[in-house]
Amino acid sequence: MKPRNRLFCMILSCMLLLCGCGTKQTGPTIARTEFPEKTQRILQPIEGDTQFFDFTTDASVTAAAVTVRYCQDGTWQEPEALLELSDIQPGDYHLILRWMNDRVDAFIVEDGASYSNTYLLAPEWLEAFNASVTASTVGFGSEKPIVAGEEIPLWCHYGSNTEEISAQSSDYSTSDCDTGLVIAITFS
Repeated sequence: MKPRNRLFCMILSCMLLLCGCGTKQTGPTIARTEFPEKTQRILQPIEGDTQFFDFTTDASVTAAAVTVRYCQDGTWQEPEALLELSDIQPGDYHLILRWMNDRVDAFIVEDGASYSNTYLLAPEWLEAFNASVTASTVGFGSEKPIVAGEEIPLWCHYGSNTEEISAQSSDYSTSDCDTGLVIAITFS
């Protein structure tokens, strides 16, 4: 891991631990991280390109895969791996996603241990997305139960070559976009 990414991950880990984020639910769940107001002000400069999530696992969850899926010319491609964890133990985890220029970074933090990976976006897709006339971003909604094998879209970006883009949702498969990017997680 690069020193800059390590420092970023360590700072965010400390902030997540200090703010005591997340709520205890029964069964495995994933939710957006709820930060106190003071922490939200500190994160405001990076929040637009960074998303934070908390997930809790039990013995039914043993692995997690964060994936990237492209839409090119209105067709969604198969997912590509961004970060995969196996041998997950029951517990509380934090997931941080960051989109910077031509890459997406993923960090998973658990009890002081962190795992990260960087995914370089395909230049031809990035060029098509940036050339879109209109764009729309949809974030993760409310807390969701974790169901083994079920893909959970976390961050969806849609682009259209027309003047308007219809209301989009996290159900990317029904979107009418020309270009798009979905970052999702699947537990097993």
